[in-house]
Amino acid sequence: PTVYQGIRTNVDWGAPFGLITPRKKTDIIAVTGPSIYATPNPGEINGIIPGLCGSVNIDIYNEGVGNLPVTALYLDDATGTDEFELISPPGVPFNIGTWDHVTVEVQFCPLDQGDEATTLLVEYGVGHVLSIPINGTTAQINDMDWCDNFNTWTQGEWVGNGWTADPFPSNSSVYPTAYQGWTATPDGTEALFLRNRYVVGGVRVPISVTTPGIRVTGSDPVITWKEISHSAFNGTGTNASPRNLYVSTDGINWTLVDSYLTNTMPDRAVNPTDKFRTRTYSLAPYIGQTIWWKFQLISHNNEYIYWVIDDVCVQERINSPIIKSTPYDFAGVQVGESATHTFKITNVGISVLKVKSVSLVGDGFTITDNNTYPVEVHDGTYAYAVNGTDALQVDVTFTPDDIGDYSGKLVVVYGLYSDHVYEIPFTGVGLSCYTAQEAQIGENHFFQNSWWKYTAEKFQIVNINSCHPNNTIDPYDYSYDTYLYVYADCEGTLLAENDDLEWDACPYNRASSGVELAMNEGETVYIFWPLAFPGSAHALDEMIFNIEPSYPIDGDVCETAIPLTLPVVNHFGTTVGFNDDYDASPCSPYSNYMDGNDKVYTITVDDGYLTGNILGAYGSIHVLDKCPKVELEKHNCKAFVGGPNGGEFRKRIQAGTYYVIISTWAPPQTVDYLLNMSWEEGSGVDDNSLMTNLSVFPNPTNGEFTVSISNAEISDLTLELVNISGQVVYRNEVKGVYSYTDKIDASEFAKGVYYLKVNNGEEVKVEKVVVQ
Repeated sequence: PTVYQGIRTNVDWGAPFGLITPRKKTDIIAVTGPSIYATPNPGEINGIIPGLCGSVNIDIYNEGVGNLPVTALYLDDATGTDEFELISPPGVPFNIGTWDHVTVEVQFCPLDQGDEATTLLVEYGVGHVLSIPINGTTAQINDMDWCDNFNTWTQGEWVGNGWTADPFPSNSSVYPTAYQGWTATPDGTEALFLRNRYVVGGVRVPISVTTPGIRVTGSDPVITWKEISHSAFNGTGTNASPRNLYVSTDGINWTLVDSYLTNTMPDRAVNPTDKFRTRTYSLAPYIGQTIWWKFQLISHNNEYIYWVIDDVCVQERINSPIIKSTPYDFAGVQVGESATHTFKITNVGISVLKVKSVSLVGDGFTITDNNTYPVEVHDGTYAYAVNGTDALQVDVTFTPDDIGDYSGKLVVVYGLYSDHVYEIPFTGVGLSCYTAQEAQIGENHFFQNSWWKYTAEKFQIVNINSCHPNNTIDPYDYSYDTYLYVYADCEGTLLAENDDLEWDACPYNRASSGVELAMNEGETVYIFWPLAFPGSAHALDEMIFNIEPSYPIDGDVCETAIPLTLPVVNHFGTTVGFNDDYDASPCSPYSNYMDGNDKVYTITVDDGYLTGNILGAYGSIHVLDKCPKVELEKHNCKAFVGGPNGGEFRKRIQAGTYYVIISTWAPPQTVDYLLNMSWEEGSGVDDNSLMTNLSVFPNPTNGEFTVSISNAEISDLTLELVNISGQVVYRNEVKGVYSYTDKIDASEFAKGVYYLKVNNGEEVKVEKVVVQ
């Protein structure tokens, strides 16, 4: 036995294989003494019927070296005083050898309904005790009428609700879901899917699920359910796999009730028009007893087949028509807008249900009803219904004219000989941005179709999102699907919107929504979560959205610009640690001088002349009268300089407050710089030349040299290199540039003196170049 510390996991052999190794030799430590370990810990004994017994085996290991002396082994209560016992425990004292174990059986025999707990205590060594909790639960027993439509189960997972499965299922064998791509369930919500995908030794293992216990009462009790098959995955084409039904009165001993083959069932893979059928079995022989019902799917010829089960009920046999519809919550609807819902009225009993009229009660709601009454709603098996349908439908529209709660109902009058009344309630809420709730930093609990507002206490970058681990069931499902709008006011000025964040932004749920925006101190935004996807899983459930502000450092953005007091003398700064917040400058639209990290200062001056000088590799100064959050025009640039080693400008400038932005472009896109700036009252000479900076380097040169030009305005440039005889040895024309850099290869030119001429159509600048 050894202990590994400093485990290294960053070795990837490609999915699905990986490698886990110690980082270094000294991380492998030999174990020199005994070490105790128990599994399972805690021990669980679940689903035991009162009056019967269940047990769990606890393995106690010595994971170390040498004998592990056990001096006592007992439960933490007196024998026979509760419902737990040790079964044939080993005599003490005893030793457990190196990497050996003993097994201790703990039995749970509940006398009545309810959960119990005890502790298995193992005394070992000198004064040491290992405590192992033992938990026992009794089987769930339900009274009639009992039904499970699986709608409260978690989508994509096995939950149980008192049901059990054998073998215990994973998502690959038994699971609830609403839709499998080939058919929807009867009510469009979850059903129970069984598929014999579990294979051992090349053979598909039988899959079974068992109801919780149900106390059978009444005069004519029955068990009913809806079912359909899907054999598209069956490679043999025989569809011969049996579906077995069992009943038990003790949860242990089972009696076969019926067995039928796949090819006797409705099957969407065989006939796409097939629908779910209803099965009914009498439970009259079990009146006064508790029963368990088992559904077992067996694979013959290794067939891979689905069995979908829904709406399992144990109840009195239905022998008359029964009217059914579902209440509805319109949730929030904006004042002056509308939402419509179709109400379906069905007959869940037998024969025909004669509906004589449907009317609406409630302000804020209107009804659209195209039916001609009376309408006979049948159960799908009777063909003699006059003016019949299997689902009577009417539309109700909710149009709130004010904020607040609304309620209404549909009044259905029905009956063959006498009139009966059935009411279907519905509710809604009138929403308005003007009554938005206050959102707080951190988590906010909300329902979709709700308004919120958030006010920044100081300048910040705020992230508003619904990315939260509570807002998901399975990261591969569109559960809790949201949409997000953020407005500047209640008049509808949209700032941002988002549908899906995707996996790289939200690891919990790609269907989460989020936006990020800058907010000034005291600024308020209005957040609206519409019910954009009412049919998605958990659309009407409570969710959580986050307000996550971050606060930029001084100088990172215009809102946190650092004030400068002129003159600035030998001010050392760096853009390291700042962000690349602004990419477009009107001072250098045809160069990259604001592609690096930006550091923002601010100055306030009177009319006069502003001089600026920066020393730093490809450092630049941009003096702007507006922050470059959006694309600016040339007149917004008041002064600029940039070059391989920085540079200097002198410009006449009007009174006002300006942003001074230091940036760069060359990798690593940061610059350490020395900044000097001064202001001089309206005297001196304004540098109004079009080409404010022309430099050639290296000069002299024995090969390639660089020409760097800073232009005062956008213009066309012509570059010519002329020898002492007046011959043009190099020429380049550039259209519409502001700042420009050119590299000229002089390695093939004769040694001597040359002249570089730069012409912008209004002036010519000349620089002597020496080729060695």
